[in-house]
Amino acid sequence: METRSCPSSVEIRMIPKKLHFIYTKYPLPKAFQNNLNQWKNVCSGWDIRCYSKEDIFTFFEAHFPELLPELLNITLDVVLADLFRYALLFIEGGVYLDIDTIPLQPLPKKWLTQKVVLGYEFVLSMDPESTWYTRDTFCTWALLSIPQHPLFKEVLERSIQTLKERHYHFENPKDVLLSTGPIVFTDVARNYMQDIFALPVDTFAAGPEKVPISKNSVLLHQYQGKYGWFLEVQTPQLRVY
Repeated sequence: METRSCPSSVEIRMIPKKLHFIYTKYPLPKAFQNNLNQWKNVCSGWDIRCYSKEDIFTFFEAHFPELLPELLNITLDVVLADLFRYALLFIEGGVYLDIDTIPLQPLPKKWLTQKVVLGYEFVLSMDPESTWYTRDTFCTWALLSIPQHPLFKEVLERSIQTLKERHYHFENPKDVLLSTGPIVFTDVARNYMQDIFALPVDTFAAGPEKVPISKNSVLLHQYQGKYGWFLEVQTPQLRVY
């Protein structure tokens, strides 16, 4: 496996105290506003932002204008959000979190001294017969990075290329994981392992049905948005554009 790292031209610095969230359909539901309030309490003094779909297009226009025509072909908000988190972390750095996460304890200060911090969503020993994943896989609901780390630029480019190859068409939810989600992200991340501070699977807890909360768990992913985008993929006739 080829091993890659930050080029020498990228100044090594701390992960900035920025929290990034995405919610494409405003107004923000009360449950998600409560989640944001919890993060504001544990990350007092941080720059905390929640981006709309309009914000996403404005960002790409400013930083990746060449990709705007590709974005216009995307009909799934979950895919748009995947691409945006990669682009955002490459430009801004900081901490990306799905809006259906809540803190269980403050983010450790040590994490901010790393280049990239990732947690596992799945390890093969959990379910060797899994039909979703065939190897240890990083989650993408919580991502931490310094600005300009090439991992995020590369996964953005790989995702766009995959979308073009499949003509922006998805047969099932796994197609999204393969194209812009955790599977393609992990494929690229494996080339940068020397830069990655990898956390055990229970750190970004996925709840009792997947990974139970432990004393090591720092946040909980509630999966409140999962079934909505699953339905959106499987019933395209119901999408509202």
